Amino acid sequence: MKNFLSDTWIIWYDKPNFEVKIENWDQFLIELNSFNTIESFWNLLNNLLSLSNSEFQGSYHIFKKGIQPKWEDPRNINGGKWVLVLPSENLREIKKLWEKTVSYLIGGGFGSKTTPQINGIVGNIRFGQAKITLWTKVPEDNTFQILIGEKWKNLLLRENLNKIFSLNYFPHKN
Repeated sequence: MKNFLSDTWIIWYDKPNFEVKIENWDQFLIELNSFNTIESFWNLLNNLLSLSNSEFQGSYHIFKKGIQPKWEDPRNINGGKWVLVLPSENLREIKKLWEKTVSYLIGGGFGSKTTPQINGIVGNIRFGQAKITLWTKVPEDNTFQILIGEKWKNLLLRENLNKIFSLNYFPHKN
C-alpha cells in the first residue's frame, strides 16, 4: 500500500559551473526525479538528497510539480523566501535539519492553510555555511509569512538546534 502525498514534488539539482551568468544560470538546472508517495520520498532522501553529498556550491531544489525553481516562474515571481543560514561545520546536524524541514514541508507540517503557500525548498552548502530556503507564493500576505516563519523556527528549536542561526524573509521583488 502506498501513502500518497497531497502534491507531486520535483527534485532539481544545479551543478555549479564557472560559465554561469545571471541570464543563463537555469541552463545548469537538472531535473533529477519526482515523487508523490512517502515511500518514494524516503527512498530518494536516503539515496540522493543529503546536502553533505552535493558537489561544492551545488544546490538541491524540491518544488511542487509545475513550478520551476527560479524567481521568474509565474508562481514564484510575486513571492519570496525564508532563508535559514548556519555554519557548515556540523554536517550531521545540517543533514538532520534538511531532512526534517523537507519532511515537514512535503508532509503538510506547516498546516493545511499554510503549506499551499510554500512552493518549494532549496538547500546548499557554500563558503562555510549551509543555507536552506523555503520559497513562498505571495509576500504581501503577512499572516501566512509570519506563520511559516514561526512554524519553521519552532521546528528548528524542537530539533535542539544549539548553533547560532539566522532566519529571515526576503521578497523576490525589491
